[in-house]
Amino acid sequence: MTYMNREPFEPIIRIVGLGADKGDGHTRITQGDNFHVLFGSDHDHAQLVEACAAISDKLKEKGLRLDEVSREEFIALLQELDLPDDPS
Repeated sequence: MTYMNREPFEPIIRIVGLGADKGDGHTRITQGDNFHVLFGSDHDHAQLVEACAAISDKLKEKGLRLDEVSREEFIALLQELDLPDDPS
């Protein structure tokens, strides 16, 4: 990934993970540096939080903020993490 000499882009400012509520009566909301995860079953919510935290950690490792990467660079970062397609 190249982070210098780029065209201007619309920054990504926050990741929002939205889980499908399984009807267990709990409202789960977790907030991190770059993300919010809302709702979902205990398992699904935990998986979404783990994925968002991994993205945040990878950005920190590279010395970047979320709003500094283009969409293409963000997608490449996701591919580096090899996150599961389905959190369940």
